[in-house]
Amino acid sequence: MVRLADESLGFLREGAFESWRSDLGLSYREAATVLVAAAPGSIVGGVFSALADYRSRRLIASGGAFGFAASLLAFALGHSFVVLVAASFGLGVAATAMVHACEVALIDLAGERLEQAIGSASLFGAAGDLLGPLALVVTAALGWSWRTPFVVGAALCAAYGVWLATLPLPRPVHGDHQAGALRTTLSLLRDPAIWRFALVGVLFVQLDEAYLAFVIAYLRRGQHLSAAAATLTASAIVVGTIVGFMTAARRPRRGSTRRALQQTSAVLAASSIGIALLPGPIPISACGLVFGFASARFWVVFHAIVLRHRPGRAGSVTAVVGNLEMLGFGLPVAIGAIADAHGLRAGLVCYAAVPIALLFVVASAARPATDRASA
Repeated sequence: MVRLADESLGFLREGAFESWRSDLGLSYREAATVLVAAAPGSIVGGVFSALADYRSRRLIASGGAFGFAASLLAFALGHSFVVLVAASFGLGVAATAMVHACEVALIDLAGERLEQAIGSASLFGAAGDLLGPLALVVTAALGWSWRTPFVVGAALCAAYGVWLATLPLPRPVHGDHQAGALRTTLSLLRDPAIWRFALVGVLFVQLDEAYLAFVIAYLRRGQHLSAAAATLTASAIVVGTIVGFMTAARRPRRGSTRRALQQTSAVLAASSIGIALLPGPIPISACGLVFGFASARFWVVFHAIVLRHRPGRAGSVTAVVGNLEMLGFGLPVAIGAIADAHGLRAGLVCYAAVPIALLFVVASAARPATDRASA
């Protein structure tokens, strides 16, 4: 349930963006700085991800949950720009520690059913994507302050931390060669597979929220749909994602991981081209459904490969790959510039190049590396 907690409670900052910005009298530049502060926090939180290979996962996960709760409470009680920046930074640190410590423990608990466990966790995360907005809708309908869901969320997250502290999470299992965290990190940076994972991650992360935002904008301006109709049409991607996670959680995958990544990336490429070029909301919605399903299946397989790459060092691998993925955060800005100059359809066509590049990367990956990772 760690993804449920992270996605639902983590959404509160973005969902209540305009409310806390106007209440505190912040400029949009200052408010954006508050949101961005979570990114360096996540980088710092990577230290705790790596420590999960050596220290108590229960302590790190529950400590992350308590830190998450403290950050939400600071957000609820804060009345200045500095406090909110610090709260957002702490949220990035705590969320990374909580999620990655639980996922590292999940490897030992799930065993051969790791992909199904990742599918279940991701399905809970998709539910969290719905619960976060629902909480803000209820708050607004009841006329409560924007601070109320942050206080309630802090209490729920603290309770989740207490629950994590009582669970018998498996302890780290070290191999014969117990390298230090720094030596392990340097070893990972010399591993070509890690850089290949990072490249796949850089490409795949582009097909998340930013891509969905561009699709909605294109449906409104390029297809001349209302805001509600555009959002409803684009939500087919979310529905497809949920279905993909459900199937991953219920049925074990058969066949090689390399073939699965190739097939799903090919489907992502084809469906993204359809979203960019086909006319009308019905064909676009159908392509969106396929796109969401393929993206969920790709993520489950790829994430399992990353977690299994170095037995006993999943936390370190996750931290290194996650930080290297930060290198691609400027791509949506570049695509936005293309959309400004040539239109939103041109921007979506450029986005379609991302899964095409993803297909080439996974197809050109050395077979021994992928087979070793899936062994």
